[in-house]
Order: sequence, then C-alpha cells, then structure tokens
Amino acid sequence: MTSDGSSPSTFCCDRRLISKSYWLCARFFECEVLNLVANLQARLQRPLICGTKMDFNSPATLRFYSSVTAVSSLFYHENLYFLREIQSHRVGWVTVQDTVAMQVKLLNLPDSVKKSLTEVIQPVGDQIRKWLCKHESVIQKRITLYGQFSWTSHAMIDYKKTAENLLNSGELEPSSAFILACINSIEDYVSLLWPKVKNVRKDIIRCLRQNKKLDTNYPPEVTLWVAKVSKNLASKYLSANGHTGEKDIDSVGFLNAVLSGNTASARYFITKLDPQSKPQEIRQSVVNIMRCGRRFNPSTLLFLFSQMDNNQIDQILRGNAENALVCFLEWPLQKFFLILANKLWNCMSQDVFHSVLLAIVQQITQYQPIPNYTSFENPDVYRKFYFECIFKEFWLSSPEQYRLLCIEELITPIISYLFNPHRYVCAMRNLFKDESSYVKLEKLFFTNADAVLLFIQ
Repeated sequence: MTSDGSSPSTFCCDRRLISKSYWLCARFFECEVLNLVANLQARLQRPLICGTKMDFNSPATLRFYSSVTAVSSLFYHENLYFLREIQSHRVGWVTVQDTVAMQVKLLNLPDSVKKSLTEVIQPVGDQIRKWLCKHESVIQKRITLYGQFSWTSHAMIDYKKTAENLLNSGELEPSSAFILACINSIEDYVSLLWPKVKNVRKDIIRCLRQNKKLDTNYPPEVTLWVAKVSKNLASKYLSANGHTGEKDIDSVGFLNAVLSGNTASARYFITKLDPQSKPQEIRQSVVNIMRCGRRFNPSTLLFLFSQMDNNQIDQILRGNAENALVCFLEWPLQKFFLILANKLWNCMSQDVFHSVLLAIVQQITQYQPIPNYTSFENPDVYRKFYFECIFKEFWLSSPEQYRLLCIEELITPIISYLFNPHRYVCAMRNLFKDESSYVKLEKLFFTNADAVLLFIQ
C-alpha cells in the first residue's frame, strides 16, 4: 500500500503513466524499449557504492562541505525579507533556487567544481527555506544573513550556533532576540533578555493562568520557556498541554523538541532527563520520528543516533524496516540508504519492498526539470538523477523472488490495464499466449531497472 492508502497498481495507473507506458508497450516487439533503456543506461552512470558500515559520526568530506558553504553564501545575497515572504511557496522558492543556479553557472570555475556546487543547491536551499520557516516570527525586518549561518559536520544548519551568531550581531530587537533564544533553547540568553520582554511574558502568563493551550501568537517553545522560568507556572503549562503529573516540564520539552524536529532544543533538554529513563526515552523518540515518514528532521535523528550504540541502532532499524528506509531517502541520510537496505533484506517483506520502491519513485517525480534549463544545469535534475541511481541499485540488489513478484503483481497488471480498456484485448491475449514473449518481457524488467522505472514512475 502507498502512503495515501491506494494500491501500487492504482498509484501507478494515472493518465501520465498510462500514456507513457502505452507508448513503450506498443513498441515492445520493435525493440524500442530496449533501445531506450540502453540510451538511459549510457546517460545514467551508477556512482553509488555500497559499503558495509554506517558511520553517522563521520564528517562530510572537505569538498562536499566546501560546496555547501559556498552555495549557502550565494543564497545569503538574496533579499532576506523577500525570501521570508516566499519561503513557504514551492514555486517561489524554485525561482530563488534557479537564481543561485544561474550564479553558479556564471562563475569562472572548472566544470567539475560547478557540478559539485550545483549538486547541493537544492538541499542547501531547502535547509535555508526550513530555517526561515521556523524563525518566521523572529525575522520581521531586513537583517544580514551573510556570515551568520553555521553548518554541522553533516552539512546541515547548526541552529544553535546560527542563533548565537545572530544574537551576538546586535541586529535583533529584544523581543525578537528572546524568541530566537527560546526557539533554540539558549538558556543564558533567555535569562539575559528576560527583564526586557515584559509584554511577551505578560501575554503568555495570562494565557497560562487561564489554562489556555497554546493560545498565543508566539512559537510553542516561547510558551514553554516562559512557563519554565516563571515561578509556579510549570504545572499550569503541563495541565494546559494534557500532561497530568507523569512528566516534568523538561521531559515534555524534550518530547516536543523531538516531535517538532527542533534539534537545538532536543540537545538542551536531553541533558535534563532522568538518567534512568533517558535511554528508553531516546529509543522511543527514534521510533516516533521514523513513524512520521517524511515529516521529520534528519538532524534530530542523527543527534539521537549519536546518543546510542551500534547495537541499539541496529535493533531499532531492523524492527522498523519500512519506516527506516523511507526516512533514509531524505538528505543527508541518502548516502546510507543502500548500506541500510543491504542490512535489512532479511527483515523486508514483499509489501515493504513494493512500498519502498514507490517511495523512491515519489522522490524522483518530485524533482522535475524546469523548461528554462537543459542538461544538468537545473539543480532539481541532479536530485532526480540521484534518486534514479538509488532506484536502480535497490532494484538490482534485491532478492530475485522479490523482483519476480514485483513484475507479476505490479508491472504485468499495468500492461493489462493499458490494453483492456481499448481495442487491444486480442493483442494482449496474443502477447501472453506465446510463453516465450512473456519470458522476454520478464527478462527485460528483471535485469533492467531503467525499464521498471520507466513503467512505474
């Protein structure tokens, strides 16, 4: 079943798929499918190498990290207020992304360096877009972003250090600075700014005393911190949020941080957990994150992994194979996807295999070429290309019986669907009456991941 509850065949048989697949089927015996696959294989190399170990603590390569920091500096030159206005709109953000891509294209650099830069435009831009979305209530005027962002060893934004940079810049008004400190759980700044934000405190304290749940105009982290710092309001906060004594405010702060993908706050509140219950809370938090599907922050998951040993991580991954593999399609976890898949074949059912295949296809179809660009100039094409490579490796490394069942249950019904509604019923019957024709069809899809991908995307 797909994420929306539809069956794989229903998911695949939309009009666009039918049109494309029909074109391929009609020319099957003329070998045009084989030619197309050959051309695609010539264009798409297989650069992904499966290792045997997932080292979540290993830093990014110097070349990759340099590419990330260089590209991020190009985003900072954009008007921040403009970025804030459009950050939640995919089409508007693609326009910003394209502007950065054009800047990279015009740089006087070797093609290999330009390629490395272009590969990270989309993920870096997405990181910045999410940061702007998270801090929308803070950025109410034009401020300087250039030089303020810090990046982790995984080439993701370090929210706490970035917040500290902005707080030290002196560009923020006290209320905005206080909100920023609360969002990122920077306790020293919360205490320092506390006397300067009487209006913020007054609004939130009034709501808490009236037992209103999150009925403020402030981010939830601000409400939590006001309750935490104010005397005798922690119990009011817990009651308003449905916690009746089983957890203290720090445990709730950790839980909220994990579920909302606030890694900076998770780092702070994890130090406040009871040592005896801490390991169990971490393990349960990892499981909860994986169940969120694609609505999670990979940075938070990586942080929680850093608090566990390899055996604990393996146990959780094996017990949540489908959720884990879908999570590992997100950047920057993608580099571990094929390693993880090879570890989980014994834990993966046929249904899970189908679901993960379709999850990869969804990622591929998400990144469509932009008409104004050709070849690999559009950063989204790089993302599409990368997921196509993942699909091919995943298909070709899968157990033979999984591929055979997938051909019988997923691809053959699509072909039948293409012919049955039209006047080609007889042609379809003739196709499968000849056993050698079916064997040829099966062979084509069994060994050519490109042909499978062309049918089911």
